[in-house]
Amino acid sequence: MAVLRRARPRTDGPTLVAVVLWRTLVACCAWAGVLLSLVPGGWETLRYFTVVSNLCGAVAVTAALLTPAVLRGASETRWGVLRGAATTYLTITLLVHASLLGGGYPTTGGLLTHLLTPLLLIADWLLVGRNQHLPWWTPLAWLVVPVGYLVGYVAGGEALYAFLDPTARDFGDWVLVLTAAFLCTGYLWWGVGRLRALRWPPPVVAGDGRPVPVTRSSTREE
Repeated sequence: MAVLRRARPRTDGPTLVAVVLWRTLVACCAWAGVLLSLVPGGWETLRYFTVVSNLCGAVAVTAALLTPAVLRGASETRWGVLRGAATTYLTITLLVHASLLGGGYPTTGGLLTHLLTPLLLIADWLLVGRNQHLPWWTPLAWLVVPVGYLVGYVAGGEALYAFLDPTARDFGDWVLVLTAAFLCTGYLWWGVGRLRALRWPPPVVAGDGRPVPVTRSSTREE
């Protein structure tokens, strides 16, 4: 049985231009939201997961935007790990703000960070690219950022969010709920990526570099 390995996706000219323009828009929204949060509040705003998640989104989409220039001839990296992680974090930001924090958007920065950027990253994951087919353990790795954030949150000892007070008796319960939410959301987007691969499979090549037509019954990858 031949052994296949994942190749970098390639996109033709018009489609690539459309993807670049789209991701330029997403990157501008993401960075604008981050900057509008940092300018009035300074680096202290990085204590809020909203800003952390939006920064992750800005970095992820910028990396995706620059990939065609860095990897000549390739439209994307082989694995959409950063995009998937950012989409997961921003989905939680969107849902928590809407359900637990009142859901208002009184400022442009708040509108970008809590609504528009999360929706744009979700749309990008759903509709754009061919590198969303990821290993089963990837959502577990995506927990590194939220778990690290919670560790820092506890160390800070301050209730930045009313429902998440390190001194409250139900704090441990909320930590478990949030961890489960991140994991479930991660596996949701992981599953979407696997389903997309049934319709738009990621390109693979043989050991000698020859492109190989991919079907559902294709030989396995390395």
